[in-house]
Amino acid sequence: MATDGDAPTTDLSRQRTADLLRLSLNAVRALESSGYLPDRHLQRILFLSQEPYIRAVTPLPILRQADASPTPAWDQHRSMMGDSASLTDAEVLPANSMWWRANASAIVEAGILPVSRSGFIVTVLRIDGLAETMTVDIPATSTKGAHREVRHRFQARLAGRVGALGSPETYELKDASVEADYQDLTRQLLGRRSAAVSGGPLAYVPMSNAVDPTS
Repeated sequence: MATDGDAPTTDLSRQRTADLLRLSLNAVRALESSGYLPDRHLQRILFLSQEPYIRAVTPLPILRQADASPTPAWDQHRSMMGDSASLTDAEVLPANSMWWRANASAIVEAGILPVSRSGFIVTVLRIDGLAETMTVDIPATSTKGAHREVRHRFQARLAGRVGALGSPETYELKDASVEADYQDLTRQLLGRRSAAVSGGPLAYVPMSNAVDPTS
């Protein structure tokens, strides 16, 4: 029964979940709010605690997403951005395939874009190419003045998605047109952990960093 101040539940406490998964409390909350962690049952959390960190023989881009939310006024290509379990397949593809400040050629060269929430891979896109590049006027915020940014939109297919982390039967391949090699890679990625670290949403897992950072 939870003892961290939440309503009584048969789940583990958030603090115990964070300890077992080696995550911060905020990261656990983010997983819960995303819908990809539907509960904190002991069996689920123990399963997730054993998930290996992905490794790459070449730099692998990782998109670290936030919860799904409506797009800003300048974005007319999609209705939602971010990644949550509640998004439909039709929504999650555009939500993750545009508009990113990134090394576009590196993403196209990789051919695949795993999407993570709190370090767990929940969505995988097959990247077919660069669709469009545009300069966006970003309005001022309380911490940064108005400025312009170059953003990229990628031609992509939805290779696979996680339904619920810790329930492998919900890890599904999606677009049957995705090549067999990329389908196999998608199977290997879904539900695994990423050690990619970056100050922005796009990070890279070079071979030297693609290990469990706690080992």
